[in-house]
Amino acid sequence: MSVELLSSPDRPQNRLLSALILGAIAFALTLFCLELIVFSGRISPLWFATSLMTVVVFRTPSRHAPLLLLACAAGTALANGLILGPNPANLLFTLINLLQGIVGGVLLRALLKRHAPLNSLLDWLRFMLSVGLLTPLLGGLLALWVLNISGSGRFSFLSTWVISEVIGMLALGPVLLLMPWPLRTSALSLRRLAEFLFTLLLTLGATWLALRFMPWPFTCIVVILFWCAVRLPKRDAFLLFLLNACAVSLMLALGLVTVETRNNAPGQIANWVPFLLVLIPSHVMALVMDAFRREKHHISESETRFRHAMEYSAIGMALVSPEGVWLQVNNSLCQTLGFPAAELRKLTFQQITHPDDLENDLQHADKLLRGDVDAYTIEKRYFRKSGDIVWARLTVSLVRDAARHPLYFIAQIIDISALKQSEQTNRRLMERITLANDALFQEKERMAITLDSIGEAVISTDSEMRVTFMNPVAEKMSGRREQEAAGQPLSALLQISHGRHGTPVENLLLRRLPVEKTTPDLDDELVLHAADGTVVEIHYSITPLRTLEGEEIGAVMVIQDVSESRKMMKRLSYSALHDTLTRLPNRASFERQLQRLLSDAVERQHQHVLAFIDLDKFKAVNDTAGHAAGDALLRELAELMQHALRGSDFLARLGGDEFALLMPECPLAQGREVVQRIVAAVNGYAFSWQGAVFQVGASAGLTQISADNNIGAEVLSQADIACYNAKKAGRGRLAVYAPPAR
Repeated sequence: MSVELLSSPDRPQNRLLSALILGAIAFALTLFCLELIVFSGRISPLWFATSLMTVVVFRTPSRHAPLLLLACAAGTALANGLILGPNPANLLFTLINLLQGIVGGVLLRALLKRHAPLNSLLDWLRFMLSVGLLTPLLGGLLALWVLNISGSGRFSFLSTWVISEVIGMLALGPVLLLMPWPLRTSALSLRRLAEFLFTLLLTLGATWLALRFMPWPFTCIVVILFWCAVRLPKRDAFLLFLLNACAVSLMLALGLVTVETRNNAPGQIANWVPFLLVLIPSHVMALVMDAFRREKHHISESETRFRHAMEYSAIGMALVSPEGVWLQVNNSLCQTLGFPAAELRKLTFQQITHPDDLENDLQHADKLLRGDVDAYTIEKRYFRKSGDIVWARLTVSLVRDAARHPLYFIAQIIDISALKQSEQTNRRLMERITLANDALFQEKERMAITLDSIGEAVISTDSEMRVTFMNPVAEKMSGRREQEAAGQPLSALLQISHGRHGTPVENLLLRRLPVEKTTPDLDDELVLHAADGTVVEIHYSITPLRTLEGEEIGAVMVIQDVSESRKMMKRLSYSALHDTLTRLPNRASFERQLQRLLSDAVERQHQHVLAFIDLDKFKAVNDTAGHAAGDALLRELAELMQHALRGSDFLARLGGDEFALLMPECPLAQGREVVQRIVAAVNGYAFSWQGAVFQVGASAGLTQISADNNIGAEVLSQADIACYNAKKAGRGRLAVYAPPAR
């Protein structure tokens, strides 16, 4: 079941029904406010009719608004006539309310989002200034002019109008803005409704007790509503604030409680100020708690995504303490090692590492802890729970805290037992094909069948390095069939280069029979170009074939497709040396480049420039617009700064709002020009975020790297001191380090 009021019904009968319902609501709200005046004998501190009209303009499509506004105005005028009697002034009041609602609704359309009108304190401040202050003041001034009120009563009338409109808008406006349209009773939860009613009764009772017995009763009411803002969701909290405001007004009007009042005009206004002091802090607290809940939900989602990415990874992953204790493991790792997760977390990696591999692993881990390397990859053996040995390719990186203290290792473990077994099988096969005996033909057949089924490309040659055999994987990689390649030189069959577009590999190894097993370095990044134009990233080995008497009869070349493993290594290497937010090099990459320039300054007598760049007023963006805005600003400024660099310059993000710039082979004067362009560009950059514009700046410090100034800690300190001097001199400028006078 649903009730459509401010939605967009297409049928005329639906629009008419919505208009009748809104007219009835306007009548009821106006009647409630006027009855407070009748019972109390004083002007009511609440006026709801304008709030309803304002929200109707804000939420209703423009083509439907006139009918709904007319219904609201009719309901308001009817209530005025019923209570105050037929008077032309009452109709003028209704028309002023209508005009005020139209202006307020148009302002809200320009300032707020329809799908999320009160999503932050900034939205609430726009709401407060526009329809909580500006339009009530305009309406009051218009009423003074239309009714021609003069003399001492002008201030009293204007202040009464403005205060009652402000309180009415603050009480009812947020509820109407946050209420979903259409209203669906099926979405209501009995448990949530019961909790809301319980909290409402509790707060109404506490409010009555505060008004009747407590000193400074409105202060006590603020505390009560703060508790509600903490306990309830934002929408429920605003509804409860409205009901409490109505209840307090009703208690005062019916004389159920009494509060000290003043009879003069300023005194009456002062009597209504506590309503504002109750509503404004409560609104702020409700929005702060809503932002806190959304941030908590976002953090929970991020943790869940990380946990799922680790838990459901196809390879083994684990978090390991610096002491070697398994902190967290995924299912793939448990299956690889044969241990349940709970049992594995009671062990250290040292306990299940093969003794022959433990020392090598510990040495690499120690280098990682010292900061000598950012990550390492080794092959090692683990003991399964059953006692069996499993071969694994282990890749380890280290996570540190803000103080650079090690927190935990991230270990990625891939089971390569099958690969090791395949290598052993290949080795045995290579030994068997060297046997020149009466069973040579049978052995060759068996070898061919086996080689056809493995995943590596295998090519056999004679003593002249001409192709004699290729398995199907080799045919696929080279793009040539075995019949076509038979008898051709191996160097003519395989086109290998350093990288996809790099220089061709020297084919001397492919032309001459090797003396022993030959394998190129993994860092060569070799690529095989097939005859059909496809390319495959490879790693290969060439092993000579000898008879039992030692006679060389040929060679065997084994080619492995390492495309996926290289992609993984490149991703890991890139992540370790780059900042994930700005895509700039990170601190570790910067330190490497700095060491290279320091060495170059000594060995080649070159001069370089080091600069620290620190953003000014960046914290204000984070505090005002949130960390999402700060992140977006960092990305934009990083791109902006790169446009001012030379081709050889090296810009890195050290962390937070700190950047560092290395300018190789650069005189200090030229470096100063480059940094001045960066500082000027940042100072002049206007950052827009959700309708707001922020202006930040940059302070920079420079120092010269030379043969006389080539100690890393000293040049970093010099640049930092110069940057500090730039900030101290007024920010938004640069300073060059000058050694202290002796």
